[in-house]
Amino acid sequence: MIIAMLPIVIFAQESYIQVVADPGISVFIDGVLKGVTSSEYGGLIIENIPPGVRTVKVVKNGFNLQEENISIKPGEVFTYNVRPFILKLKISETGNYDQQKMELKVGDLVIQSLPVSIAIKIPSLGVNYSKKKDEWKAEEIPEGRYSATFTFMEKSIRDTIVIKYQETTHLLVNMMKMRVEKLDSEPKLIPPNQVLPAHREEISRSISKLLLLNNLVAGFSNQKMDGNIQLGGDSLIIITPENESIVEYIESILDGNTLSIVSKNKIKNKIEINVKLLSFLPEIPINKFTNIDALRLLDNLASPFADYLQEIIIDLSKGINDNPSQYDFLGTPAEIGHILSSWAEYRNNFVLETATINIENSETSFSAELTFIDRPNMNVNKN
Repeated sequence: MIIAMLPIVIFAQESYIQVVADPGISVFIDGVLKGVTSSEYGGLIIENIPPGVRTVKVVKNGFNLQEENISIKPGEVFTYNVRPFILKLKISETGNYDQQKMELKVGDLVIQSLPVSIAIKIPSLGVNYSKKKDEWKAEEIPEGRYSATFTFMEKSIRDTIVIKYQETTHLLVNMMKMRVEKLDSEPKLIPPNQVLPAHREEISRSISKLLLLNNLVAGFSNQKMDGNIQLGGDSLIIITPENESIVEYIESILDGNTLSIVSKNKIKNKIEINVKLLSFLPEIPINKFTNIDALRLLDNLASPFADYLQEIIIDLSKGINDNPSQYDFLGTPAEIGHILSSWAEYRNNFVLETATINIENSETSFSAELTFIDRPNMNVNKN
């Protein structure tokens, strides 16, 4: 008997991938181009795929590519649905295969905002951006209409942005007026200059008042006592517990920082200290101030302290410049002290009209009314 030894051939079960997509999308498996989707098959059918984990990459000209890993079983027909593509803001060629360059009509987008720091979302462009500087710009956006959301703290504005061919769409997102304004030209930003001498004394006294308030808040905090401070013009009222130590501490702060007339009254279990502010020690040099436009000034005073900011109140009928505005903050004594000292360090063109500070159980509220000095009407000294 003759036994023939024949080779045994085992055929592995091959798998398939059915790509479901619009026509004109290039499909790669493990880095190798497998074809381009067409309307005939509703996409592309790829044969002879070895089982296991495979990397699928889909490419559409002018859009961000998609890439992910999929797990293929032996003999399986795997359906792969291509997700919607997100536009690139700058169009470029990718890959190592022949393709026809897509020519798009594009324009640019420039966004400024009040305040400067806002969140910008444009879903169809894949934009989710936290704007922190004066001007935000996106280039080479395809012509069309795009839904956008702008957010500051808990307030949001929804608007439709229109991009036109070879044009720059320039917007001002005004969170104070809750509207988006289209600007016809590039913003006219005035460079900082020294403040007109007529306003210097007002600003100097405001800076000195901010520093004095900071020292008083620190005094209450150091003594671990509650208190209330009210400033209006050159009049100051300080209410303290009936405690000799804190009263002496307050008097030492006043003596070290001001020339003033001081009187004291006892009201129930409190001491009311009335102060008439005559001058400050030391005086702030009057040639050290800088003058900035109202948008940046408002942002300087609010955005760095957004964690403590409760409310901003502005009379919109008067505009922003030369307009009393109120700021309300809530934080620890150290946090409120940081706001006061920072405002003083800015040395900008605003005047502190009134201030109320209440310290209770280590929680401190601070409300201030300011007037912005109207820069456009000032004869700026450039020397």
